[in-house]
Amino acid sequence: MDEFVSRKRDQEVKYSKEEGLPKKQKRNYSELLPPSLTQDPSTNLYGCLFSSYDIFFMVNDDEDDSGIARRISKGYKINIHADGDGPDKFYSKSKPLIHCYKGKMQGFGDFAILGSHIYGFYNRVSRVPTRDVSKLRVIPHVDKEWIPSPMICRRSFPHASVIGGKIYVRNRQPYKHTDPQWGEVYDPVNEKWKDIPNPPNYPPNYREGIVISATVKNPDRIIVAHRVLGDDFSAIFYAYSVKHESWDMLAPARRKLHPLCTLEWLGKGVSAGNTINWLDRKDEIIVWFAYDFDLDVWLEGRLKSCQLCPRGTLPFLIHLEKQRFCLLQCVDDYVYYVIVNVSRMSNHNTLDISVVREQKYAMKLGESPIVSYCAILGRYIWERSTDGEGSNQQ
Repeated sequence: MDEFVSRKRDQEVKYSKEEGLPKKQKRNYSELLPPSLTQDPSTNLYGCLFSSYDIFFMVNDDEDDSGIARRISKGYKINIHADGDGPDKFYSKSKPLIHCYKGKMQGFGDFAILGSHIYGFYNRVSRVPTRDVSKLRVIPHVDKEWIPSPMICRRSFPHASVIGGKIYVRNRQPYKHTDPQWGEVYDPVNEKWKDIPNPPNYPPNYREGIVISATVKNPDRIIVAHRVLGDDFSAIFYAYSVKHESWDMLAPARRKLHPLCTLEWLGKGVSAGNTINWLDRKDEIIVWFAYDFDLDVWLEGRLKSCQLCPRGTLPFLIHLEKQRFCLLQCVDDYVYYVIVNVSRMSNHNTLDISVVREQKYAMKLGESPIVSYCAILGRYIWERSTDGEGSNQQ
């Protein structure tokens, strides 16, 4: 994820016209910060208000080529308003998509955006471990070729996260022939990979050892939970300090897991402040789970009154700012995104989830389209003063 706003005045005007912003809401965009390879702009995201975001997402789909079906991936970019402002707060008609990339990438298992590149990590199709990593430039334009940038260790089904301006890649679970090193970190400045210390008691001697693995900010950490052997509903929680490169137990270390917490949650947690968030299904309804690791409390809420489909593949979840999240999903011949505000109801362990904005994009899809990756590519900053005039916000 990277941050940028246009430096050119004509680009600012063009952007405003494209979005159709009301004249009475004058907006001044701050100078767009160039993609930084040494600082992760998301560290300043939580607790700030930003107007709009460029979202990059990948869709895996089947395409019929002369009667032969092949699996391909397509990359798209959209702009969304996190505050629910702007035209068509609730969609009346579909909008066009900006097509960025199309290619055969059925080997990728996860992606990560850092600086001006998106990194693809193999391999979802096979459990054969591999060191393969490729990167593709997406800012200021999208290249046609992926450039190899191999890891140190062979991995199967790795998941990747950007934190502190670096990419952290971790094993989902240890498979046969997988390197015993749990994770490594990529520094884009020197373009080198480095091993990170294994979590305590890794690798586990039973399959469902690690059940939670997520990155959190302020301070930058990786939260890991080992299931307690013989107790499916308890785990020991550890935190890896990115700054000190060391592991410590959370206090208390042994904590209760949610009854629905399974391996399917591993690597899918989305952090926001002191909570880790997941989506799951219960009775054909999309359910939102959040774990507050500071208070050691599990929260739950249901997503209602939106066009997302409760069946099939779950929506892709990303955190925007404060209590705002974006959910993106392929449904029929459209790509939907929904922006929601999530808050805890007083004196209850229940989440109040309200829809702030909905939009759909028409696209030609095959039989089984899946959003395989979604992340913030850039953000545009603005602030509206009390007199209606805009002011810059860095």
